[in-house]
Amino acid sequence: MLRKMNQEELASLMEKIFLGELAVCQRKQKTNLKKRSQYVFEGIAKQGNPTLLSNFYTELYITEGGCGEVNNEHEVRQIEIASRDEQHKIHQ
Repeated sequence: MLRKMNQEELASLMEKIFLGELAVCQRKQKTNLKKRSQYVFEGIAKQGNPTLLSNFYTELYITEGGCGEVNNEHEVRQIEIASRDEQHKIHQ
C-alpha cells in the first residue's frame, strides 16, 4: 500500500523491521520446539525417565545412484524372512 502511495523508503523500512521481528520469532519458536521434542518419556507419559531421541534413532544417509530396491541383506529383513519361513513350516 505504501509503495502505491510512492512511500518506497517508508515501505522498505517497515519491511526490514517486520522481517527482523519475524526472524527473531522464528528463531525462538525453533529453539523452543527443539527443546520440547528432544526427549521422550519411556513408559506412561511423563512417568518414565526422559530419554534423548538420539538414543533411539540413528543418522539417516541418503545416497544417489542406487537402484532403489529393498535391501534384503539388512539384519531386520533377515529376521523377518526367517520368521515367515518358520511360520510357513508350522502351517503346512
